[in-house]
Amino acid sequence: MEQINRYHAQEETDFAEKIYVADDSIKNAYNIIKNHIMQYEDVKNRLSRLYDSFRVKKENFIKISYVGRKLRLYLDLNPDSYPMGEYPHVDVSKFERHVNTPFMMRVSSTLSIRRAKILINDVMLKYQLHIDENYETVDYIEEYKNYNRKELVNAK
Repeated sequence: MEQINRYHAQEETDFAEKIYVADDSIKNAYNIIKNHIMQYEDVKNRLSRLYDSFRVKKENFIKISYVGRKLRLYLDLNPDSYPMGEYPHVDVSKFERHVNTPFMMRVSSTLSIRRAKILINDVMLKYQLHIDENYETVDYIEEYKNYNRKELVNAK
């Protein structure tokens, strides 16, 4: 009898695909946070299988993931500098993939979105980035409507 490896039998879902089929509240939170990040000058983003990563001058400083029906926001901030009661977070610096973004917070409510925007402003201040006055908000969920990683990989 042939054994099936469950990891390989299950189709892997990309970050963009997960966000596109998420609840409307998650889609709204994602759009608000991403637009808040992208309004700053010189910020670039890249979609990968696990994250929407944001960088400036080749240095990743913010990542967004979607796990367990909640957005996770990873920031290049010192977790010890922020009180746990005011900004609920987890120190993930012990994981190699989060060395540059050790501050992780879950985003699931309007209060957590407000807190996330404050923390994003702190990161932008740390990197001395300024708001682009000509930035127009974008519906990123609509952009992911026709996203298909398999077709993009096969085209290469």
